[in-house]
Amino acid sequence: MRSRGKHSLPPFPLLFLTALGFGLSLILLIMLASMTPALGQPAEKVEPPAPGTPGNRPSAPPTTVNGTVSARNDQATVQTLTVDGRTLQVSASTTITKAGQTIRLGDIAVGDRVSVTTLPGTGGQPQAVTITVLPGLP
Repeated sequence: MRSRGKHSLPPFPLLFLTALGFGLSLILLIMLASMTPALGQPAEKVEPPAPGTPGNRPSAPPTTVNGTVSARNDQATVQTLTVDGRTLQVSASTTITKAGQTIRLGDIAVGDRVSVTTLPGTGGQPQAVTITVLPGLP
Protein backbone atom coordinates (compact mmCIF):
# COMPACT_ATOMS: atom_id res chain seq x y z
CA MET A 1 0.00 0.00 0.00
CA ARG A 2 1.30 3.38 -0.93
CA SER A 3 1.41 6.12 1.64
CA ARG A 4 0.23 9.51 0.69
CA GLY A 5 2.95 12.04 0.33
CA LYS A 6 2.90 15.78 0.51
CA HIS A 7 1.58 16.18 -3.01
CA SER A 8 -1.21 13.62 -3.10
CA LEU A 9 -4.82 14.61 -3.84
CA PRO A 10 -7.30 15.07 -0.97
CA PRO A 11 -9.99 12.42 -0.53
CA PHE A 12 -13.08 12.61 -2.80
CA PRO A 13 -15.56 14.09 -0.22
CA LEU A 14 -13.23 17.02 0.41
CA LEU A 15 -12.90 17.69 -3.33
CA PHE A 16 -16.69 17.52 -3.73
CA LEU A 17 -17.35 19.96 -0.88
CA THR A 18 -14.71 22.39 -2.15
CA ALA A 19 -16.21 22.34 -5.66
CA LEU A 20 -19.74 22.73 -4.25
CA GLY A 21 -18.67 25.70 -2.12
CA PHE A 22 -16.97 27.34 -5.10
CA GLY A 23 -20.09 26.81 -7.27
CA LEU A 24 -22.42 28.28 -4.65
CA SER A 25 -20.12 31.25 -4.17
CA LEU A 26 -20.10 31.84 -7.93
CA ILE A 27 -23.91 31.67 -8.13
CA LEU A 28 -24.23 34.10 -5.20
CA LEU A 29 -21.79 36.50 -6.84
CA ILE A 30 -23.74 36.40 -10.13
CA MET A 31 -27.04 37.03 -8.34
CA LEU A 32 -25.57 39.95 -6.40
CA ALA A 33 -24.12 41.47 -9.56
CA SER A 34 -27.48 41.24 -11.34
CA MET A 35 -29.25 43.10 -8.50
CA THR A 36 -26.89 46.09 -8.43
CA PRO A 37 -27.19 48.83 -11.06
CA ALA A 38 -24.61 48.86 -13.80
CA LEU A 39 -21.66 51.11 -13.17
CA GLY A 40 -21.49 54.21 -15.30
CA GLN A 41 -25.27 54.51 -15.71
CA PRO A 42 -26.94 57.55 -14.18
CA ALA A 43 -29.06 56.92 -11.10
CA GLU A 44 -32.82 57.10 -11.49
CA LYS A 45 -34.08 60.61 -10.82
CA VAL A 46 -36.77 60.82 -8.13
CA GLU A 47 -39.07 63.83 -8.33
CA PRO A 48 -40.41 65.32 -5.09
CA PRO A 49 -44.21 65.34 -4.73
CA ALA A 50 -46.02 68.35 -6.12
CA PRO A 51 -47.17 70.98 -3.62
CA GLY A 52 -50.53 70.15 -2.08
CA THR A 53 -50.23 66.39 -2.59
CA PRO A 54 -50.50 64.01 0.37
CA GLY A 55 -46.76 63.24 0.27
CA ASN A 56 -45.95 66.93 0.69
CA ARG A 57 -48.33 67.85 3.50
CA PRO A 58 -46.92 69.87 6.33
CA SER A 59 -46.00 67.71 9.27
CA ALA A 60 -48.31 69.56 11.66
CA PRO A 61 -49.70 67.45 14.48
CA PRO A 62 -53.35 66.42 14.37
CA THR A 63 -55.83 68.68 16.15
CA THR A 64 -58.96 67.52 17.97
CA VAL A 65 -62.15 69.57 17.78
CA ASN A 66 -64.89 68.65 20.28
CA GLY A 67 -68.26 70.32 20.14
CA THR A 68 -71.78 70.53 18.78
CA VAL A 69 -72.58 70.40 15.06
CA SER A 70 -74.11 73.71 13.98
CA ALA A 71 -74.17 73.05 10.21
CA ARG A 72 -73.57 70.24 7.71
CA ASN A 73 -73.07 70.61 3.94
CA ASP A 74 -72.99 67.21 2.25
CA GLN A 75 -74.44 68.37 -1.10
CA ALA A 76 -71.56 70.62 -2.31
CA THR A 77 -68.42 69.62 -4.18
CA VAL A 78 -66.43 70.32 -1.01
CA GLN A 79 -68.34 68.76 1.87
CA THR A 80 -68.07 70.51 5.23
CA LEU A 81 -69.13 70.16 8.84
CA THR A 82 -69.31 73.17 11.15
CA VAL A 83 -68.53 72.40 14.80
CA ASP A 84 -68.78 75.24 17.32
CA GLY A 85 -68.21 77.83 14.57
CA ARG A 86 -65.23 76.01 12.95
CA THR A 87 -65.79 74.80 9.39
CA LEU A 88 -64.05 71.50 8.69
CA GLN A 89 -63.61 69.90 5.26
CA VAL A 90 -64.82 66.31 4.94
CA SER A 91 -63.51 64.02 2.19
CA ALA A 92 -64.27 60.51 0.97
CA SER A 93 -61.34 59.26 3.06
CA THR A 94 -62.74 60.69 6.33
CA THR A 95 -63.76 57.92 8.74
CA ILE A 96 -67.14 58.68 10.37
CA THR A 97 -68.49 56.53 13.22
CA LYS A 98 -71.40 56.49 15.64
CA ALA A 99 -71.74 53.88 18.41
CA GLY A 100 -68.87 51.91 16.81
CA GLN A 101 -70.60 51.72 13.41
CA THR A 102 -69.44 53.44 10.21
CA ILE A 103 -71.94 56.07 9.00
CA ARG A 104 -72.13 58.73 6.26
CA LEU A 105 -71.81 62.49 6.67
CA GLY A 106 -75.55 62.78 5.92
CA ASP A 107 -76.29 60.70 9.04
CA ILE A 108 -74.90 63.46 11.28
CA ALA A 109 -77.57 65.87 12.50
CA VAL A 110 -77.32 69.49 13.60
CA GLY A 111 -77.09 69.38 17.39
CA ASP A 112 -75.05 66.13 17.52
CA ARG A 113 -71.99 66.25 19.76
CA VAL A 114 -68.85 65.16 17.88
CA SER A 115 -65.13 64.70 18.31
CA VAL A 116 -63.19 65.43 15.12
CA THR A 117 -59.50 64.79 14.45
CA THR A 118 -58.14 67.16 11.79
CA LEU A 119 -54.98 67.84 9.83
CA PRO A 120 -54.20 70.95 7.77
CA GLY A 121 -55.84 70.60 4.38
CA THR A 122 -55.94 72.55 1.14
CA GLY A 123 -55.38 76.25 1.70
CA GLY A 124 -54.82 75.71 5.41
CA GLN A 125 -58.48 74.71 5.91
CA PRO A 126 -58.78 71.93 8.54
CA GLN A 127 -59.39 68.52 6.92
CA ALA A 128 -61.38 66.00 9.01
CA VAL A 129 -59.55 62.68 9.28
CA THR A 130 -61.97 61.04 11.74
CA ILE A 131 -65.37 62.11 13.03
CA THR A 132 -66.90 60.34 16.02
CA VAL A 133 -70.50 61.12 16.95
CA LEU A 134 -70.62 61.09 20.74
CA PRO A 135 -73.51 59.57 22.70
CA GLY A 136 -76.23 62.01 23.78
CA LEU A 137 -76.60 63.13 27.35
CA PRO A 138 -79.04 61.06 29.45
